[in-house]
Amino acid sequence: MVAQQWRSGAHRLPSTRGFTAGALAPWAVGLVLDWAPRWGASSGGKWIWAFGLLGVVALLGPLAVGFKEFTRRAQPV
Repeated sequence: MVAQQWRSGAHRLPSTRGFTAGALAPWAVGLVLDWAPRWGASSGGKWIWAFGLLGVVALLGPLAVGFKEFTRRAQPV
């Protein structure tokens, strides 16, 4: 639980990360779609690379927060 005086800051940081990731994701997918043929991917294979990038980034999310949401015990209010 976050102390009352720090609550807005505690919500601001994850929100900023989420909006930043949402803004950068289309750019990153476009970059992969442009560069995948140079890496030897076919026209259909470049989409596998693009969605693979999104999947890897999604799997990195729990690592970024250190699985804290999943290991935290409930505290009385």
